[in-house]
Amino acid sequence: RCLQFNLNKLTLKEILTHLKFIMDSEGLNYEESALAKIADFGNGSMRDALSLLDQSISYGNSSVLAKDIKDMLCLVQHDDIIELAKLVIERKTSAIINFVKDLTHKGENLSNALNDLTSLIHQIAIAQILPNSPDIKEEIHTLANKISVHDLQLYYQIAVNGKKDLSHSPSEQIGFEMTLLRMIAFHSEYSAEKKTLKIKNPATNNSKESAIKDSAESTDKKTNAKPEEAKNTSNISISISNQKDWESVIKKLPFKGAAKMLVKNTLFCAFNNNKLKLTLDANFSNLLTKNTQKAIENNLLDVFDEIRVVIETGQTNNNSLAQKEGVIKKAQQQQLEQKYLGDESLQELEKTFQSKVNIKSIKSLKNI
Repeated sequence: RCLQFNLNKLTLKEILTHLKFIMDSEGLNYEESALAKIADFGNGSMRDALSLLDQSISYGNSSVLAKDIKDMLCLVQHDDIIELAKLVIERKTSAIINFVKDLTHKGENLSNALNDLTSLIHQIAIAQILPNSPDIKEEIHTLANKISVHDLQLYYQIAVNGKKDLSHSPSEQIGFEMTLLRMIAFHSEYSAEKKTLKIKNPATNNSKESAIKDSAESTDKKTNAKPEEAKNTSNISISISNQKDWESVIKKLPFKGAAKMLVKNTLFCAFNNNKLKLTLDANFSNLLTKNTQKAIENNLLDVFDEIRVVIETGQTNNNSLAQKEGVIKKAQQQQLEQKYLGDESLQELEKTFQSKVNIKSIKSLKNI
């Protein structure tokens, strides 16, 4: 016979209260923010939290300070994460790149930085839903008022996916930077600004053309440019009757940002009476916005006189272009790993040093 106990996880507040009780009972110096970080890393387990507390007391010479916890657990300062979130929300690209470079120069763990940023996004989301909660700090409320609910949810999804991509990036810094830049690229206002520029371009071009009509030299340039434009347009097939045709159109048209990611995760359903029906992978439903759909239609209008796109979420069953590319990439990686691990010299090294190769570190030279 045996007894099985299903133990519930303790809350962060319960763990923190007990840690403070221990420190007060022992008469040891501590900072509450440091104990809160230990409680958070305990992940609902008092045993794990007490183990970390014991290590931190030894590390800090009988005191538990936020600075020591940061060094011991390779964490990024909370103020730095707040500042980074502010830069992302305000879409200051240059400042973000420099900020990440500074973090890297200081030897900060960028994987932990992304974790902390994801947790901060969660706190901001809570602040938007429960604005009157007494547990939310003023700095979180300030950030919550600067970003829309939709963009915040998109940022969270990008951050979570970015965490998965870090191990596949050429370096941790590149993976972290690309995750932050993706947040800016998919920001709704950023997309709107890009479209405004596109709308203004034709008018600008028309005014330029009218201004240079009197110039014989510019007329020659226009004459030379027209055949080139016609040539580029004729190269694009406008027939869509199946998934293969749709994938061909995706590759040929200049889709960008969220629109590109969205179309690559769709399946062709039907194309009748200038109405294109697509099925979007449910995992990417957060990308389906009016701005993104409009951007897709604008690209298609380059090769169609009239078209309307209807997108519904559903199952793509690994048949979308993105999923096919993922399968090919995974197969290539597995083939590379098998070839590398089968090398006799490597096997001899493993045997000599009694070690194993970290499979995640095996990368093609083309990706470095």
